[in-house]
Order: sequence, then C-alpha cells, then structure tokens
Amino acid sequence: MIGLVRMDKIGAKTTQEIRRQLRNKVDMRVSKRRVQLLALQQSSKKNLDKLAEMIDGSTALLFTDMDPLELAAIFQKNRVKSVARAG
Repeated sequence: MIGLVRMDKIGAKTTQEIRRQLRNKVDMRVSKRRVQLLALQQSSKKNLDKLAEMIDGSTALLFTDMDPLELAAIFQKNRVKSVARAG
C-alpha cells in the first residue's frame, strides 16, 4: 500500500514519535514535492498519476504492507490539537 500524510504543522517531536512507532513496519519518505512527483512519474506502477494529483504542500509518502485502518489509528493516536497564537 502507498499512503499520503500531510505534514503541515507537525512538529519534529511528533514526527519522531510517529517514526519510532512505525519503525520496521512502514517506509516513510518525506521529501520535496517536486522530487516526489518525479519519482511517481518515472515509476512503472499503474494509476500513480491519481496519487500525484493529491500531493500538495509538505507530504510524506508511506510504503507498507500494514492494514490501512491500523495505520490510520496510529496517526489518530498521535494527533495533537494546536492552539492559535497571538501576533
């Protein structure tokens, strides 16, 4: 399975905690948008053009054999509500 995760406004501490929990289960790649799009275009896999359309802003690509619901539960568990800052 290939998944996308928006990484906007996710702090380094939260990112490291998620990476620690997913170690040995998920290959998580965070890179520039343009590099991700080039990699998807050059791949021989089918239907990656639809996936490329979803990449917007800071996005992580996830490669795994995990159950999608189990993976989503890990991200939901690590979800942190942010508060508006003055200024």
